[in-house]
Amino acid sequence: MSFPAFSYSPFLDQAKELYEINSFKCEMCHIGTKLNFYGKDFKESLKINKDINEAFIKLNNLDSDKDGVLNIDEIKNNKNPGDSFSK
Repeated sequence: MSFPAFSYSPFLDQAKELYEINSFKCEMCHIGTKLNFYGKDFKESLKINKDINEAFIKLNNLDSDKDGVLNIDEIKNNKNPGDSFSK
């Protein structure tokens, strides 16, 4: 018998708590197994800031997916800051 593989990320829980939005999904930072634009920016921010919440906060005023909408505005409107078609 085989079971599907599940993955867990504390980053997703931190984002949900920080922004008080429970509907976030892995797609906030990923496209399949690869990082999207926001996920890549988060990875770089985490290297610099070392703190998960601070790494997210540093991305608020960026437009990771270059769709003309700031990441924080997409987050507040339950859109995906890593997907240029979600704005």
